[in-house]
Amino acid sequence: MHPDMVLITHDHGDHMDLPSLRRILDTDKQVQVLAAANAWARIRFEIGKGHNYIAAYRGVEWTYKDVHIRTVPAVHSDTTAVGFVIHAEGKTLYITGDTLYDEAVIASIGEPVDILYTVMNGLGNNMNATNAARFAAKLQPKVAVPVHWGLFEKFSAPPELFL
Repeated sequence: MHPDMVLITHDHGDHMDLPSLRRILDTDKQVQVLAAANAWARIRFEIGKGHNYIAAYRGVEWTYKDVHIRTVPAVHSDTTAVGFVIHAEGKTLYITGDTLYDEAVIASIGEPVDILYTVMNGLGNNMNATNAARFAAKLQPKVAVPVHWGLFEKFSAPPELFL
């Protein structure tokens, strides 16, 4: 089974793994691929195959079937990195992607969030647990899920610090 849509926050191997994407996108079914600008340029060249590649610059909105997506800023070493605010099934989901704590990023959300997936590891130009918890407290989502901890031993932090 192949997805209808793939979202890529930025052009780093842990967010845009080309071998995995080749398998996911090895289909005649047209997949909507929303990718931050650097990732967009690379994935179109590397994979192609007639999918619908959308350059997800900050502020871009895209609707596919009953899912509406809006890109928001992220502050990361890939300067084209974005986060995704997703509306589907009456819920609002926000995926920060890799980012540092930034009041302008928080302000860009501009609406209540039901589910927040926030980066938390404190290395690699990402929020540490304290700042991820501050970030979540500002947005006050119904559910907050810290991610990116434990992915790499070097870039890790105990999730208990987020609590």
